Amino acid sequence: MRKILTFALSVLAICSLKAQYMTHSIEHEFHKVGVFNPQWETEHTLNPKKYEHITAYFREELAKIIFSAVKEKRVKIYDERKRELNLDSVEKKIIDFEKQYSGKILGKDTLWEYIAPFVGAFQFEEFVNYTYQDLALEKKVKAYCPYMVRYRAFTGESNDSVQMPLFWIFPQESQDTARIFHIPDTIISVHPLRYPNQMPFCTSLFELVKQNKIKAFKPEGGEFATLKQIEDLFVIKNEYVYFDEQTQQESIKTAFSDLMPEDIIAIRIGEGWEINPESLEIYKQVYYYLPLYQYERTKLTSEQLFRKSIDEFKAAKKNPIVVVLDNVRSMNNVGSIFRTCDAFLVEELLLCGITPKPPHRDIQKTALGATESVQWRYEEDSLKVVKELKTKGYKVYAVEQTQNSIALNNLQIDKNEKIALVFGNEVEGVQQEVVNSSNDSIEIPQFGTKHSLNVCNSCAIVLWQVLCKYL
Repeated sequence: MRKILTFALSVLAICSLKAQYMTHSIEHEFHKVGVFNPQWETEHTLNPKKYEHITAYFREELAKIIFSAVKEKRVKIYDERKRELNLDSVEKKIIDFEKQYSGKILGKDTLWEYIAPFVGAFQFEEFVNYTYQDLALEKKVKAYCPYMVRYRAFTGESNDSVQMPLFWIFPQESQDTARIFHIPDTIISVHPLRYPNQMPFCTSLFELVKQNKIKAFKPEGGEFATLKQIEDLFVIKNEYVYFDEQTQQESIKTAFSDLMPEDIIAIRIGEGWEINPESLEIYKQVYYYLPLYQYERTKLTSEQLFRKSIDEFKAAKKNPIVVVLDNVRSMNNVGSIFRTCDAFLVEELLLCGITPKPPHRDIQKTALGATESVQWRYEEDSLKVVKELKTKGYKVYAVEQTQNSIALNNLQIDKNEKIALVFGNEVEGVQQEVVNSSNDSIEIPQFGTKHSLNVCNSCAIVLWQVLCKYL
């Protein structure tokens, strides 16, 4: 027993020693990067909040290199769950997408050449090496997915676009680097910082910059003239209005607070890309990064939330979404869904089959009064309800795991569409006949061991994602 204890303490001491001198961490991350900025393309001005881009020529060449290998079947293509895709199914998806959102009818012979200019974003699965000693960042791309992006309108602050992921590529490493295609533009994107790399990385960043051991530059690229300017980076100044009760006068005061490593929530990265035309490997080199901080996280009071009264809620314009509960059993779940429908200004909630209905204290326990604000009604037959909604012009989606279901993150909705979402029983799910009668089915991508979510959690996730399409 004594030997075991001695061994355990030795292992603990070694682990503690390693933790103290940890030099880096390699994180498995997913990042989506836009490479087309309509404001830059049309006005040659850059929005400081969103200015990632690749010049048109290089953006198209990058797409053409990828498409050429895909058409010639030199690489395999997959969906987000790494199921191999058939090229014909991808081409059909592109044709349907273009017909719906641009009104163009594409032929297979010209399809790939036509869409190359519209590849406006990439989703990357990559390993990021955060080095704490010199603050270097290194990236290795494991897989990526090009997105087709169609802009319907844009302003300096927001863009109205529809996006469709085409396919995922998992390139194999190649030793042949003779024909590397280099993109000279700097591609800029924002990466959130998360535990565990946030604290050691940001702590090292603060220490090394404060001690002037790492060269830091201003956001616009200029150098700091004095050490005092660098020290000021770590102090936050806030101005506020002070009212003196004795003099009855207002004055502007300044409050100072220290910027802490945990306040750094993201980094804006500028990087260069290269692609190997043979293996389709994308190589990245980080040129620079800009730490981004967030402070002032004081919780809002009830008055600051500007909650609607029940009368104001009923008079408000609702989002064109109907929620249908198909034999949901639990009263607590029903109450939670009432509350979610209230939060997202849902048009109507339909309770079907064995789904319990208000008034009942177990529903009220989780609804917190939402049964009084949300418009609802009970119908015995879920299938009949779905058919009636379709005749009224609603596009009905069953939220269910089915063959050929649409991943929620890939769902495309026109802002003029009316949507109905069907959620099923906690054990059996949505009835098969209701699934068959729906226009399509939606699935929430999951990556753990259960592949099962509580129905009220699913409702909240799906409603928010759908609502984002209308915002």
